[in-house]
Amino acid sequence: MAASENNDDLQSVLRVNAELIETVERLQKANQQLREELELYRRKFFGRSSERHVEDDSQLRLFDLGEQQAENDDAEDDEATQPRRRHRKKRSLRSCRRRIG
Repeated sequence: MAASENNDDLQSVLRVNAELIETVERLQKANQQLREELELYRRKFFGRSSERHVEDDSQLRLFDLGEQQAENDDAEDDEATQPRRRHRKKRSLRSCRRRIG
């Protein structure tokens, strides 16, 4: 009787082991598919193709680069002709209070 029970236990353990092996293989395949899909989305989202810019002539421009460059040059000329002011260090509240009180 003990031998038949051991045999039944062995068969059930082997059956559970086989089921677990199948489950692990199935999960590994699913994991691999998800990793490949994730890598595809990463390449698609962050890759060079996502950063590609095709200029469209029908699209209006918000800023004209020529005007911007001219304005920058004018601003630099204005800054160069004006003398620079000296910045003084701000006094603390304590020093102001000492004078007053």
